[in-house]
Amino acid sequence: MDARSFQNLIHQLQHKERCWEAMLELKFVTQKDRYPDIIHALTHPHSLVRWVMAEHCGELCLQKSADLLFQLLLDTDPQVRKTAYKALKSMSTSILPCVITHLDHPQVGIRKVAHHLLLTCKEDALDALKDSLPTHGFFVQQRLLNLIWKISPFKCEAILFNVLDLPAVEQHAILYLGQLKSKKAIQPLLKKYEQPNCRSFILAAFEQIGADHVYPIIAKSLVHPALETQALCLAKTIGSPLLPYIQACVSGIGSDQKQTWQNVISKLKNIDRARVHGLY
Repeated sequence: MDARSFQNLIHQLQHKERCWEAMLELKFVTQKDRYPDIIHALTHPHSLVRWVMAEHCGELCLQKSADLLFQLLLDTDPQVRKTAYKALKSMSTSILPCVITHLDHPQVGIRKVAHHLLLTCKEDALDALKDSLPTHGFFVQQRLLNLIWKISPFKCEAILFNVLDLPAVEQHAILYLGQLKSKKAIQPLLKKYEQPNCRSFILAAFEQIGADHVYPIIAKSLVHPALETQALCLAKTIGSPLLPYIQACVSGIGSDQKQTWQNVISKLKNIDRARVHGLY
């Protein structure tokens, strides 16, 4: 179909007595050179034309129409809105970058649709969501991580480790690692305890992971050059519950480590130091 014939088809769609014939004829318009005309027709002033073209964009999976289809979600005609949503849903896995961009749309309705479309893509969307995390702003990063967690919580551990240094999502990532009871997260979170804004979240994560997994590592880290400051701060916060794990470390030390441990224990104000010193 040439350009003139296509425009004639658009004209027919605007007349009640001929629109159904035109709609059927449109099903056969699949030539790539007509794609720009089909997409442009999404902005036509006649609602039936917008409706029919939105449906056809979905059928042809015209990825370049995605931005205009999102705009049609705010159309005054409910049938146009419904058809635009169906078209976006039918091609959602092939327009993931566009859908992700609309998570930051000023209209809350558009943001909700983008969120829902990404959820329906399930694990097909994970790579795109992960790759988009560092490139977006504060609020979009939070929405992206929330989507990753909802789609596949038990497959996102590595992603959570990678975003621990993103200020927008670091606290969320810490809590998610806690919910996963990730033993691999103990040492990275211990290192991160030097950040005051993350401490309450790390304590909450450690509580979920479990004392039997966390406390031995904290105790051993009291004499670890790279972690002793954070471990000491944690030990002061945890207090006496950490004592048995410190005792376990002290009980097997050699004479060359005795002074090191005595120095560490002398800094702990809220732990019964006498009980520990009694092990020497």
